[in-house]
Amino acid sequence: MIKVGSHFKYLKQKFEKQNLVDANIILKSGRPTETACPQPSVVVENWLKPGWETPGVEPEIHSRKTYKNLVGKTVTENFEDAPERIEALDDWLEERRIWELSELNVHEALNVFGEYFDLWSKLRRESEKFQLFVGDGLFCWESPNGRIHHPVLIQKVQLEFNSLVPEFTIKDAFDQPTLHTALLRFLGVDGKFISDYQQILTRGQIHPLGGKETSDFLKEMVQGVWPDGLYFEGHEDVEKTQAPYIYRQPLLYLGRANQGYCDALEKYIQHHYCPGNNSIISI
Repeated sequence: MIKVGSHFKYLKQKFEKQNLVDANIILKSGRPTETACPQPSVVVENWLKPGWETPGVEPEIHSRKTYKNLVGKTVTENFEDAPERIEALDDWLEERRIWELSELNVHEALNVFGEYFDLWSKLRRESEKFQLFVGDGLFCWESPNGRIHHPVLIQKVQLEFNSLVPEFTIKDAFDQPTLHTALLRFLGVDGKFISDYQQILTRGQIHPLGGKETSDFLKEMVQGVWPDGLYFEGHEDVEKTQAPYIYRQPLLYLGRANQGYCDALEKYIQHHYCPGNNSIISI
């Protein structure tokens, strides 16, 4: 199943005498085990239509059956003709409902596991091209060059696979969290401002998945760089505005490992850096 790691600031305190990079697990995604649908009683099973074993599919029964009895006479029987069948069906449907709730979660976890497997395979094949990041502080603005929608605070992360479990683990890479400098330069932010905020980021050990310190940093930056800049704690708090703004929304995305400044400009203009144009998974 999917497990979310401890809060970054908590980890900083908990593992201050150990290697924080090795300890800082962001999340784990294991491959869950599917279970079979509970077997209905014999008096009910013969009346069920095909597909009753599939979670998310409402079981259906034949309301009427026609067959030949032992003496060869054709008989038509309604399902409701036998009270024990109705009682057995109700009992089985309740048992199946409990199983289905659990199994739907298993199927969702399997889908996530499959997505991580595809991502892991891609990174193994093209590790020189792509890098996995965790980001936060989504900067949004209808700029003169197009719509901008991308995190400004990013951290390289590692995706590891333990085939013996099997399980995927995402944790911080050895690089420190950083600002998305290419984006800020593209937006016309002065290099001195970028350098100053990067120093604040490094000294304060601000992490994309941090708490109040991260929120305070993002708020100070957007209001310090843009006179009309706005900060919102979450997407649900965002108000309609023409001003540039930042809101918090932790996410994972697949970016280029060594993307130059010119490549960044072209990608921003062509794709406007909307989340739908990258491989992004919200946390």
